Amino acid sequence: MSEITLPPSLLYIGECAFTGCKSLSEITLPPNLTEIGEGAFYGCTSLSEITLPPNLTEIGDLAFAGCTSLRDIALPPGPVDIGQAAFARCPGTPRRA
Repeated sequence: MSEITLPPSLLYIGECAFTGCKSLSEITLPPNLTEIGEGAFYGCTSLSEITLPPNLTEIGDLAFAGCTSLRDIALPPGPVDIGQAAFARCPGTPRRA
């Protein structure tokens, strides 16, 4: 799978949900998503950009670690608790959308 759109009713992405999905290049997150679990996208090496939804309040430890192509990381405007090493080994720096 290279592209995925998650359902609008989804509020939480579980731990390690997409870990190691090396072909995942594009994901559309639902606007009501509030939490991304630990290691949820760890090692998704084809993912190059992510826009995090406005209701997101928590990003787990190592959530996007090892996403070595992730250059564009757009955080939501509100406060977000970002876990340890959530973006480790990502070439991009999180910025406010």
